[in-house]
Order: sequence, then structure tokens, then C-alpha cells
Amino acid sequence: MSVAWYAAYGSNTDETRFRHYLAGCQQPAEPADSRPYLLDLPLYFAGTTSRRWGDGGVAFTSTERDSTPSTLARAWLLPVERIAEIGAQENGLPIEQAHLDLDAVRAAGVHRAHAGRWYDGWVDCGELDDLPVVTITATEPRTPRNAPSRAYAEVVARGLRLTHGMTREDVAIYLADRTNLPVATLMEWQREGEG
Repeated sequence: MSVAWYAAYGSNTDETRFRHYLAGCQQPAEPADSRPYLLDLPLYFAGTTSRRWGDGGVAFTSTERDSTPSTLARAWLLPVERIAEIGAQENGLPIEQAHLDLDAVRAAGVHRAHAGRWYDGWVDCGELDDLPVVTITATEPRTPRNAPSRAYAEVVARGLRLTHGMTREDVAIYLADRTNLPVATLMEWQREGEG
């Protein structure tokens, strides 16, 4: 299979942010389509300090399935090779180390491709228009659980609003339970920031 859907969550629901990864691919990559998508993998924020986002957690999904899908994502239709390259970039790896074996992912449900890295595994997320949907996350739960920085939360919020047509209040309520941040704080960050 030459194309698949990449189910992006967190900051990669935002097109401006996601295009940074597309620009880092070996060949120009323009998504053939993008759609709102719902994952049955619970969203959480973990880790501490990243070069881009400062001190605060970043988005991960559990690999344990939720009985009721609740994680808001954005599915991007791309060549499989580009999806693999996005995975390498997410892990700070050279593009030459990109790896995505769709058959292995679909057979196992979760396939570890980048041992020792934050986003070490590809996860099967079903099908959309008869094409596979995959995402990338940590195969073991990341710790410590940690609320995102303001800069990161603003980008996540903007992506959710634009992808899912949500109000600022809806986004704040959705993120509050997942970030352990107050709704009022998440509302304020969306009002005052670019997100």
C-alpha cells in the first residue's frame, strides 16, 4: 500500500505546525486530504522540557483502547514513506532511519519502530475510506504526567478549533480533564495568545 492516513493528535492537528514536519520530508509532501478523526486511544500529556515547547508535557496517546473513542485527532492522507519520515522527525532521528511497516502494524495493533525514543511505536487506528489509519505514540506510558506549556497548549487548541469546529470554551473543557489545567486558564490562553 502506498498511501495511508496519519492520525495526528496534539499540536499536529494544527496545519501550520504540521507543515513543519512536511517540510522536513525528503520529497515535497502535500496531503491529498485531511479530516477530523476520533481515536479510541486516551490522550495524555507527559514528559518535561522540550527544545521547542519549553517546560511542560507534550501529547501522547495510550496504546490501551478506550471503550468509547474520545481523542480528537486529524487524519492526514499521505504517502506511507512521508508518514514514516514524520515519525522519524518526531523522534529527532535522521530521515534515513524512518520506518513504518504497515503490515506489521496492522497485524500486531502496535509495532515498536524506534526503541528508546519518545514516540517509539506505530499504532493501528482502523480504516478510513478503505485505507489504513495509523498514529505514533509511546508504547509504554510516559511519565511524569505533566501539563503542557502555554505555547504548546495554544497550538493544540488552535488545531482542535479549526479541525473540529469547536468553540474556545469547548476546547478548554476538552483539554482541562486531559491536562489537569483549569478551564479558566485554558480559556485565557486562547484569548490572549495566537492559539
